[in-house]
Amino acid sequence: EPFPRFSDTEMARRRAAVEAVMEAADVRHLLLSGAGFRGSAVPWLTHWPVTTEVVGVLTPGEKDALFVQYYNHVPMATRLATEADVHWGGASTIESVAGELDGRGAKGTRVGVFGPLGFTQRDALAERGFEVVNLNRQYVRLRLVKSDEELDWFRIGAALSDLAIDALLENMHSGLDEHD
Repeated sequence: EPFPRFSDTEMARRRAAVEAVMEAADVRHLLLSGAGFRGSAVPWLTHWPVTTEVVGVLTPGEKDALFVQYYNHVPMATRLATEADVHWGGASTIESVAGELDGRGAKGTRVGVFGPLGFTQRDALAERGFEVVNLNRQYVRLRLVKSDEELDWFRIGAALSDLAIDALLENMHSGLDEHD
């Protein structure tokens, strides 16, 4: 793989767990929201690290849609979020998302949300006829239980951190500045 990523099996496990949450909450569509490097549901389900505003639309049985606000981020998002149709968010990401929801027949339905969705975004969806349902507690519960593959990535990350600290200890001496 050109980028570190979780296996298809791991992603399918996550997707099944999310769809079970959606069914229990009686929502057919789920938004994955993130902005300003916050909103871990986006990379957890798409591999796209949140940079600026991004909203994903997940509907069981349909291909995910991912709307990224910075137009110049679309090519990289397309490379990383390989299981989603990636789009520029346009003049208003939430309006683009509402259009996607309309196209999926979601008008007048309950739409779940994982991640930080602001009042302005929520109100824009409500004005378009969507009932927004906060599913962040359920998302956090999903993330508390780690899979074997997630634990393997934790081990890899810890090993790399250990190597960095070892290199720092071996090479530091008085007279160095922070850049050195």
